[in-house]
Amino acid sequence: MRHQAILIAAACTAVGTLQAQDSAQASAPAPLDTAAAIAAGQKATDLFYAGRMDSLWTMLTPGFQEGIESQQWLTDRLGMVMGRAGLETRVVEESIKMRGGKPQYWRVAEFSSMPEPLLLRWVIAPDGRISGLGMGPLSQAPPTDDEQP
Repeated sequence: MRHQAILIAAACTAVGTLQAQDSAQASAPAPLDTAAAIAAGQKATDLFYAGRMDSLWTMLTPGFQEGIESQQWLTDRLGMVMGRAGLETRVVEESIKMRGGKPQYWRVAEFSSMPEPLLLRWVIAPDGRISGLGMGPLSQAPPTDDEQP
């Protein structure tokens, strides 16, 4: 079980670098529309789980697209989730958290083959597009801005 958690977390480690590259291109933050950010995260999640990477690709910022290079990267991540965690069985919570000054859609859900909930995070750009992705066990959730010292 710990092996699953480590593999999921390790596969997403590179995403932090991709987010940093994309955030360097961001302009001053606009006021956050929480409902729109949640809707964008839900839509990205639905497309991701459905394997509709062509549609999901159009939601990604150019910087994120450049960082991951192809839709195949997204397909590989989906395969990893399904292969290790199984299918999503229940959404526990959806919220917007600020991390690194950027809003993230956090989806905590139970999965058929995982003993603890999985956290799926989409970084939401000011224009509502997706500029990053992270996932891993809820117990290994990264700190949010309000948790920083």
